[in-house]
Order: sequence, then C-alpha cells, then structure tokens
Amino acid sequence: MREAVEFGDVVLFSVPWVRIDEVLSEIGDGLDGKVVIDTTNQFGPDGLVDLPEGKTGAQVNKERLTGAKYVKAFNTLTAGFQGSAAGRSGGERAAMFFAGDDDEAKETVKKLIREIGFAQVEVGGTADAAVMEAPRREGAVYGEEFSKDEALEFLEGRKGE
Repeated sequence: MREAVEFGDVVLFSVPWVRIDEVLSEIGDGLDGKVVIDTTNQFGPDGLVDLPEGKTGAQVNKERLTGAKYVKAFNTLTAGFQGSAAGRSGGERAAMFFAGDDDEAKETVKKLIREIGFAQVEVGGTADAAVMEAPRREGAVYGEEFSKDEALEFLEGRKGE
C-alpha cells in the first residue's frame, strides 16, 4: 500500500471504515502533501458507526489522514451507478458532491469530477459534509441522484438549517 500511495499526486482512499486506522498505520506518512479523495462512509459490520458528538465523518477522517490535503467525494452514489453515469454530457451529468477545507485540493478534485463526466457540486467544508454522509435519509444527498441544477436548488433550500 505504501508504494501505491507514493506513486501519484492524488490518492483515491476507498477503505472499509473499520480498517482505516490499520491501513493508515501501514501507509505511514505516505499521504503527506497528497490530495486524498475520501470515498468512505461510516459503516461497520453492525451498521453505522457512531461518530464523536458534533463531528462529521469527513472531519473524523481529515484528522486521521494527518498531512493529507483532504477532500470528501465519490461517496454518495454506488460505484456501479458511478460507472454507468460517468461520461454524460451537459445537463445530463449527475451531480458529484464534494467537501473539503483545502482550496487547492478542492480545485484538483473539481477538475477530476468534471473530466470523468460528472457535475461538481460543493457542499462546503468538512464540517458541512453531513448532508453527503450515510445513511440515506430525508434532507441528505447520500444515495440520491441529482442533476447539477437540482443539487444546487436542494442545497440552497437547506441554508439556515
């Protein structure tokens, strides 16, 4: 794993939630300075894992991925759906939500999202990521397909909540 993360400038981090600490221990400081796209969701063998009070999963993982330029993305829709929806054009593009606190890393992720055929929709920083995290529920985008216009309208309707 260490060799894999050292290979590129951007790392797609797709690890079962309960194995994250173990994987990070194996990687060591290999993520330092890298843009890390976190696709994880807080599921364990018995369902959702409780998060510390007042924190999003993105905030928890940003703290775990010390030294990384962290962005949460590619976690709201299944890999199968993403594979079939990638490459759409214009208004047919599905929204791909992302959140992060590092502007440079977010710009990198926005470019990748666009290049693979999704519409980029930022929800804010890691503190704002709950809307895109499991479980599927009313008032969240997790598990739901949106066009960019629908996504922006949905997020606008949530302001003040």
